[in-house]
Amino acid sequence: MTTLVPAETLDLDENGTVSSSLPERIVFRDDFGIRPVCPYYELHGTWIERGEEKSGPITTTLLKKMGLGTKDITWDINAANLKSFDYTFEEGDRITAALKLRGDDTTRHTLEGRSPRNAKHPLVPKDAFIPFGAIQIARPTAEFPEIRLRFYAPQGHTFGPTNLEKRIAKANAGIEENREWRRLNLPPERLILNPRSKWATWVLERSRLGPFRGTDYRHTPWNMFATFLVGPDENNAEYHAMGLVDDCADGLIRCTLKVRKRELTAWARVVVGPPDFAPANRVPMSLADNLADREDREGPRAGQWTMDELREIVLDIFERAFETSSLMNKDYQNTRSHGDNRNRFIDMGTTAPFDREDIEAMLWPDVMKDLKPLTEGKADAEELSGAGVRKHRRYAAIAYLEDRFRENPELFHQWIRRPLDPNPFFDQRMPALMRGSDTRPWHLTRRQWEIVRLWIQKLQEARDGVPRAAGRRTT
Repeated sequence: MTTLVPAETLDLDENGTVSSSLPERIVFRDDFGIRPVCPYYELHGTWIERGEEKSGPITTTLLKKMGLGTKDITWDINAANLKSFDYTFEEGDRITAALKLRGDDTTRHTLEGRSPRNAKHPLVPKDAFIPFGAIQIARPTAEFPEIRLRFYAPQGHTFGPTNLEKRIAKANAGIEENREWRRLNLPPERLILNPRSKWATWVLERSRLGPFRGTDYRHTPWNMFATFLVGPDENNAEYHAMGLVDDCADGLIRCTLKVRKRELTAWARVVVGPPDFAPANRVPMSLADNLADREDREGPRAGQWTMDELREIVLDIFERAFETSSLMNKDYQNTRSHGDNRNRFIDMGTTAPFDREDIEAMLWPDVMKDLKPLTEGKADAEELSGAGVRKHRRYAAIAYLEDRFRENPELFHQWIRRPLDPNPFFDQRMPALMRGSDTRPWHLTRRQWEIVRLWIQKLQEARDGVPRAAGRRTT
């Protein structure tokens, strides 16, 4: 399992002065909320010094050698929350924030999320804003001469339309889904959004966005937004958006250095997720894996990695799968995946490549379908979860994996779902019971998938006495 240890931690005071300490213990949550990950952005570059190319962090000492100072640096920060816009495609539902700071400005500045001022019904009214966090440039010192900027994450708050309380009171309380919203109690200072905006009046059933209505949920990803059911009862009601917005935002940070008549520019990305974490566990596919898949997909195909290097990467993938497995309620996710399969089967109609019975058999039996054995104590409500953790613990032993794949290389296709698999239904292949942003079954990146395949191929070559330098299998 992953082991976490303290490391050097930087702090920034209100004047922008940096200090450093080595914590005695790791803290994930404090009085201000969940601690952010990688909040500092440090400027790096490449330059020529005495005829030799060098690279590394840009410091005040280096700037001084070039006749420059922090005043010659400009930071541009642009952040946006486009979730509501992605549903409605209405310009007034865009929420963006922008800051332009000179490099010697070490004051802390709030990122103010606003809607377009020229929109007819802007989601965020002209006299209001949603705080997307804050930005502060570090003041370089002799101890910390690097050029740094810190991003302060927002509080994780939710904002709603000014008429939200009236809508909650008016909603049909006979519908269970509406009744739970009566416990929602946003403070007045967060009831600021425009009730006449498209997002606050959006109805799911009346939307016609998306290239393949009914099967493509990229613009309506399984109702991942707060809704009222408006109608006489659950079976005869429409999903009306409540118009809620959170303060999470993604964006770009650009740093520009003016050197004589030239402008040198560096870019970075900032991503803010919801305030949630599983600190001691890693998932099979990380942000780094996604970036590597885009930048170095040819890596596994170049034939330059040794067997030991492949072995280490494959073991890491399966260790992360084990750590993820212990976080999941697989029995619930199995039930949910059965429901997703049935809905997809209905959506596909006569184009479905399988019969309903075949689709039901792709997953484990749904023990939650009939609750009577559970309530009578004749069945384990988390039987699948326990069994899954035991199996993944075994998979995290590289010697076990090597033996299994040497004996039967076809297990690769039986165990691991290929990227963009033609089978759109959830089944028992890994990563099982997990879904991607398009609501389809999740899979490893193409690069990860090819790494595992290459490792198994080399296992077979070593067993059969085929030179490891042999070409890639083309089947």
